Amino acid sequence: MDKHTYCVIMAGGIGSRFWPKSRQSKPKQFLDILGTGKSFIRMTYERFEKLAPAENFLVVTNARYKDLVLEQIPELGPEQVLCEPVGRNTAPCICYAAYGLQKRDPGAKMIVTPADHLILNEEDFRAIIGECLDFIDDRAALMTVGIKPTRPETGYGYIQVSDDRTISKRRRSCNAANFSGTPASSSGKSATSSKRCAPTCPSTTPSSRTSSRYWALQKKRKPSPEYSPNAAPSRSTTA
Repeated sequence: MDKHTYCVIMAGGIGSRFWPKSRQSKPKQFLDILGTGKSFIRMTYERFEKLAPAENFLVVTNARYKDLVLEQIPELGPEQVLCEPVGRNTAPCICYAAYGLQKRDPGAKMIVTPADHLILNEEDFRAIIGECLDFIDDRAALMTVGIKPTRPETGYGYIQVSDDRTISKRRRSCNAANFSGTPASSSGKSATSSKRCAPTCPSTTPSSRTSSRYWALQKKRKPSPEYSPNAAPSRSTTA
């Protein structure tokens, strides 16, 4: 197991889409929604514990959920739970973790994942993430795992890809030509019909240095209604 591999779990959401089961006091990432005996965040930790040592996990969340995180992932210490002063969605969450990791380990490889993904074939998923980690060993790259769309979905952003490159015997990687935010239904239909688009899936493997540099650039931009938390640098690569 690579001591420079870290896993950042994003767990600050309030789970409003699962209301009334999910409440602000205990949102969906801390619930056993599937009846497996494990919460989403516990399943997420176990999914990645074969890729990163326990001491290399970070959970970014709201201060009110810190005790819940430590209760459900007892392998972590209090210092591994980063409490956001205020929730600002995906990009600031990632860069908050990346800023600390850059100081701790300039050679860090950082996996970023939501706390509430449902992954059925975990072995294959871990193989994909492992190949992404191998790809960035000697590259300053941001890898984003994309899923081929089968229907328009306004709850997700889309990646428009350009040229293909093979990163292993089984996978291909593509340069990202464009990241579009959550689309209207009509543009969502257009995206699903394109062979060059895939919805973003926020399990990423950037270097901490790349992420910090990206957030420094983002802070210079004026906020706009079109800003998407799924946005990423145009130099990114999707697998």
